[in-house]
Amino acid sequence: MENVRMQVEVEQPIDGDTVRVKIKDKSESVRIQALDTEESKPGGDKPVTPWGRKASEHAAMLFTPGKHITLDFDEPQNAKVRLDLSRFRDNFGRLLALVFVDGKDFQEHMIEAGYSPYFCKYGNVRTEDYHRRYLAAERLAQSRRTGLWDQVAVNGSEQRNYAALGAWWSLRAELIDGYRRARANGANFLNPRIDFEAILDLAERNESATVFTEFSEYRRLGSRKAMVDIGSVAQPFSIFIPDIEVPRGQALLSLLSLRYISEGTEGGHTVTRPRRSYGYVKGQLKMFNGRPEIVADGPEDVSDLP
Repeated sequence: MENVRMQVEVEQPIDGDTVRVKIKDKSESVRIQALDTEESKPGGDKPVTPWGRKASEHAAMLFTPGKHITLDFDEPQNAKVRLDLSRFRDNFGRLLALVFVDGKDFQEHMIEAGYSPYFCKYGNVRTEDYHRRYLAAERLAQSRRTGLWDQVAVNGSEQRNYAALGAWWSLRAELIDGYRRARANGANFLNPRIDFEAILDLAERNESATVFTEFSEYRRLGSRKAMVDIGSVAQPFSIFIPDIEVPRGQALLSLLSLRYISEGTEGGHTVTRPRRSYGYVKGQLKMFNGRPEIVADGPEDVSDLP
């Protein structure tokens, strides 16, 4: 079965892994899957690098305004997904898609040329042929020390430790693959990114559920309460811990901090620490300030497996 695909018109290249396109006269930002090029402009959480600018310049040569490119949403066609693009959006509301330009697999090209690693932090691509090709392209680039795999040559010094990042991304991808398999086999749990409307409905009725979610950042609410966010602006969802001063709450917070939560603060700066990042939370859903959250008050409410 063929994947959901759409031909669109390039409006403007943004950088090596993002492009703006027109879909039915509407301007949309597309975050290109499987790629994570270095930064070409300030404002993100990664440093701007010479190689990031080179990646952006190379992408701009291919994504000329007015050109038609193909978006592949990495999911088999069916009536539902053809009509609903909301399931293909990331944490910031951008479309997530693979891109084909001039008959070329843009992802494979950029990975093999060393402009990007195979970026699987949010899951491997689902299409097996693509997945195998991107793995092979990355191995080839590494064997040749191409582009970002020789940081000193392209940036003058090491800006990012891709070997360490790749190991962490692969762990996260394995967890997401496990979730996808369980879901395909009929497991009854929800995902805030693709089931946000269902989560909203259950939260408004104060019903219980099991949710597969990312654990991004922890913050205290007053002296005894805490919240764990999932890092999504477009689908805001949180895990609420009602009391972190009692033994059960302390045990849950320790488990989350040491095993799951990937972002923290050190010396006043936000840092990313390799953790599992994903897991399952069971509890009662409720609404707070117009946003859904799930209540967890002990370590048994969080698990690695469904």
